[in-house]
Amino acid sequence: MAKIGTMELLVFLIVAFFAIGPERMPKAAKALGRALGQLKKEMNSARDEILGGTDELKSIGDDLNDVKKSLQKTVTDAGQDMNEKEKQIQEKLSGTKKKKNSKTSSTVTPQDPERPAEPEDAPAIGAEQRSEASEETTT
Repeated sequence: MAKIGTMELLVFLIVAFFAIGPERMPKAAKALGRALGQLKKEMNSARDEILGGTDELKSIGDDLNDVKKSLQKTVTDAGQDMNEKEKQIQEKLSGTKKKKNSKTSSTVTPQDPERPAEPEDAPAIGAEQRSEASEETTT
């Protein structure tokens, strides 16, 4: 509101005294006082509503921040869990590869340098068949 000094108030009262007249001046002062009181009540009420609304908004903002923090924690925990699972899977896969490599290296037999390599899917030749085959080649 505008600040009214002593001189401004004195000038206002003199003008009001001449405009209204001395007989109606007390009634006008009462009406002006009531109007200013009512205006002040309405201003306070509006201010309280605005401040109350900002308190509610602040409360809602705090709740949203709490939800945001809990979601961030959940996402972080899920990421850590995924990383742990990935490591476990990689360890299992590397363990499986090591087992396969050790199995294949233990089953491999050294090849006789004089005998040609046989394909793995070829049927095994028995001792009798080898001797017959070697006799045929010598004759």
